[in-house]
Amino acid sequence: MARKKVVQTTEYLDEISIRKGAKVTLINACSSQVDHRNGTLLGKRIAERFFTFDGEVWQADKNAAIVIKNRASDFQITRFMKKEQVHKILLERTASFLADHGHSLESAVSMGWLDEKHIKQGKPLRRRR
Repeated sequence: MARKKVVQTTEYLDEISIRKGAKVTLINACSSQVDHRNGTLLGKRIAERFFTFDGEVWQADKNAAIVIKNRASDFQITRFMKKEQVHKILLERTASFLADHGHSLESAVSMGWLDEKHIKQGKPLRRRR
């Protein structure tokens, strides 16, 4: 059932794009969670705003649009890459950016720059005994 809806939505978008003379471009995961200025996961989207780690506030859709534009020339993240792979690359970039500035992922979480969910994603859940 869900597959049928995806196909219908895709066909609908194709039809509308032809009528409007537009182009449909598929994008991969995390575009609304990345700071377009440095390509890291530092910052947080809340409703219509994106709050950067260093205090700037951007309109969230504009930030995401710039991220999507930048992804067109990103040879490490491909369009059909699984979200877990995209997240891993973004987390590595974030760790590298932080290390260059004398910080770690853990310190970024404690300072409120990085949402803890990014560190927890991809880690196996521990079973309670």
